[in-house]
Amino acid sequence: MIDGGVIAAYLAAAAARGGRRLVDRAIDGALDRLTDSVARRLGPRPGADLARDPYDSATLAEVSRAIDGVARRDVGFARELTALRHQLDSLGGVHLVNQVQARSNVQAFGGNAAGRDYYEGDRYESTNDYDPGDELVSGQGPGRALAWVGLLVALGGFAGWMYVIFSGFGGDLSSPLDLELVDGVPLAPAAFGAFLVGGLLYGLGATMSKAARKREQERLRRAERRRR
Repeated sequence: MIDGGVIAAYLAAAAARGGRRLVDRAIDGALDRLTDSVARRLGPRPGADLARDPYDSATLAEVSRAIDGVARRDVGFARELTALRHQLDSLGGVHLVNQVQARSNVQAFGGNAAGRDYYEGDRYESTNDYDPGDELVSGQGPGRALAWVGLLVALGGFAGWMYVIFSGFGGDLSSPLDLELVDGVPLAPAAFGAFLVGGLLYGLGATMSKAARKREQERLRRAERRRR
């Protein structure tokens, strides 16, 4: 009995390569043979679906079920898949399966927020070290400026709140509310409000910046595909 989930993960790893080759030619060759075997028996749809999004959990599950269903009826196909899987496993390809499954779980529970895509030279690359703070440096569009404004407002509010706290420790005031930002405006609630508003502005700006960056990356990805 084959494991359709593992076969689907190997197919996803093959699809995720795009037009690139892995370092190990033996693994590349085995992935190509596995892809061809499934395509001959199941048609082009599994490969096409995985090429659109190799880490989509629903697509992986659908491909896995299709492979299991055909393999139960076709013993020769099952033996061929088993031999190819054993070859990939022996070459150390299990790390590809683990990577696909990890990315699939991350995408299912957090979307792309847990990963970062970027364009380097003439290649589209992807990593798992995304940090919302990256938008301050690599973000695009007006969202980046809004994120900077929000960050500065939040830091100003935080500094004002710390000033209120440390002034209260000094014992020169009967109440923290005695400190005023301007006449009639207590510093404490103003600083706390600035901290909250700044945080909201930063989050909104980072989201807008990321969306703009994703659109640009998708444009570059399409341009790369056209060149192939």
